[in-house]
Amino acid sequence: MKHRKRLGVWSKIQRKPEWYVVIALILIAVYFRTDQNLLNYPNWITCTVAGVCFLVANVVFFKYLFTSFKDGVIEFGLYIVQMLVLSCGVSAILLLCFNLWIIFDLEQSKVEAIEVPVIKVTTYSQNRCFYYKYKEDVRIYYDYKPIMEQAKNSPEDYKVIFEIKQGKLGIFKVLSWHMMRR
Repeated sequence: MKHRKRLGVWSKIQRKPEWYVVIALILIAVYFRTDQNLLNYPNWITCTVAGVCFLVANVVFFKYLFTSFKDGVIEFGLYIVQMLVLSCGVSAILLLCFNLWIIFDLEQSKVEAIEVPVIKVTTYSQNRCFYYKYKEDVRIYYDYKPIMEQAKNSPEDYKVIFEIKQGKLGIFKVLSWHMMRR
């Protein structure tokens, strides 16, 4: 009776890379879905977590980095793509946990209203959004209400009132918004 050699995780990933690519893409989509109503989200958190996950993935699989480099440019490129997808999937898990913590924290805060001026309105079928100015920064919010059709001609005459819950790190969640003339 022959004994089969146990395969490590990395060899399984190399043989069937599709499973972790699909899982990583699903996690990334779920992460961006939870991020949809969170405004003023610091981008440095996302970049830092993704960068650290990429570095950790390359440290863990360090010997495969040189093996793929010796095998050729295509194998090295595929290795880099695999590590990017793997690190994005792991960072999506970590950031999803962070987003859920932020959302839980926001549920316990009180409702506030902020009024912001509208800078620009777009009503294209794929890109329905408006730009507004908040604390000297121009920001974008993707949503649509019929009043945006009127506001696109003279957006400077309109304002938006957001009903929000503000949490840690200055992140806030939009509960509702209303656009009206100034």
